[in-house]
Amino acid sequence: MCSSLPTYGEREEPGNEAGYIVGMTTCYPKPGTVEISEGETLILEFNYSRIRHHTGVMGLFYILVADDLPKPMHTLRTVVQTQDSIMVVTVLWAAVALIGVVAVIALAVHYQFKREGEDGYEAIGM
Repeated sequence: MCSSLPTYGEREEPGNEAGYIVGMTTCYPKPGTVEISEGETLILEFNYSRIRHHTGVMGLFYILVADDLPKPMHTLRTVVQTQDSIMVVTVLWAAVALIGVVAVIALAVHYQFKREGEDGYEAIGM
């Protein structure tokens, strides 16, 4: 499925120590090419050469697993349906915004007429 190979340092500065592993190559299979079934066992192998003396070695492995990937939209019909859905949502939001603007204008006009109807005098209760 995948291989990761070591990168060895070449100098003396930190992070590039000569003779030590300072990095590993990565492997990214094309999405959808590898499928792992529920209950399937994965075996990870870490191989070390006997040519060099090793102390404090370890195996390190990252794996990212995702549920089924969404199916791509292959048909023109699906694309048109999606665009139609977006259009309907856009029209609905525009209608809601328009109703909101009309309501604000109506309240402002009502408030203005109410204020103009008052002559500035306060009624005295008898």
